[in-house]
Amino acid sequence: MGRKPAGEYEKRFAAVQRLVVLQMEYGDIAKKISVDFNVSIEQSRLDIKAVYRSMQEASVHERPMRAHNMRRSMQAFYRQALQAKQFKAALAALDRLCRLDGLYAAEKHEVTGPGGKPLGDPFKSLTSAEIREKADEMRLPIEKPTDGSTGDGATSN
Repeated sequence: MGRKPAGEYEKRFAAVQRLVVLQMEYGDIAKKISVDFNVSIEQSRLDIKAVYRSMQEASVHERPMRAHNMRRSMQAFYRQALQAKQFKAALAALDRLCRLDGLYAAEKHEVTGPGGKPLGDPFKSLTSAEIREKADEMRLPIEKPTDGSTGDGATSN
């Protein structure tokens, strides 16, 4: 496909970031970037990986600025979606903005057992000695090698 003009990568990177923020599926992002920017699927996958890598590399000091930038880009996306009368997209952007600003109550997730019953603590009724005994039962016995080696690759002579 040849070399792309200067600034093309930055535009692609920003487009991928926006799609990642909107929680679009990986494969859908790759297809959309490939079509919109006339690049191969492989190149769009590399761009997606670069975006994820850049998000992971953000240090503690960069996070406030990144959050601010994320809010600004979501606000811009919200305005664009409203102007284009894409209300579903606008609602998704508004939802993301509210989550970024912490406007929703904290969500509590709990792992449950069969029938939704709490799992409980399986060791609650056991004494310390019984817990140690169960731990000893779970340990595998370590067999000494019979070939004269010490087990770590060295031999004893």
